[in-house]
Amino acid sequence: MYEPKLAWGFPAAGLLAALICGIVALRTRTGRRRPWALFSGFWLIWSIAGALLVPPEYARRRAVADSPATPSVEGVVRNFHPVGLLHWEPESFTVDGVWFAYSENEATGGFNQTRGIGGPIRGGEYVRIRYEPGTGALTHNVIMRLEVCR
Repeated sequence: MYEPKLAWGFPAAGLLAALICGIVALRTRTGRRRPWALFSGFWLIWSIAGALLVPPEYARRRAVADSPATPSVEGVVRNFHPVGLLHWEPESFTVDGVWFAYSENEATGGFNQTRGIGGPIRGGEYVRIRYEPGTGALTHNVIMRLEVCR
């Protein structure tokens, strides 16, 4: 079963980059430290912003996944198209006429584990999905909770 998780990867990557830039700045000659110190500061701000934004977004996703008003669908996976070899097109399928598409390269806050990286969805399987309907620039439905019945 998939449910929303805290996504600490974004701020953690920024913290690692800030640490590396800081170490390089300390080990570089005095005249060349400034750019490295600026890079380190940028990544530190990135990490702080990410750490402040991740918990509220996680709480929003959990609320959507747990809300009785969140649309849900269950049925057999039909029209399954695995992600392309070069990952240019998202993995997609329909369940009871509702279309879903996702890619591991897209940060939607929902399920995005394709078959290529061990995802659980296959054609012909029975699934239960709670989803956030796509709106605006995000044209596809975002899977907030996924249960694969095997």
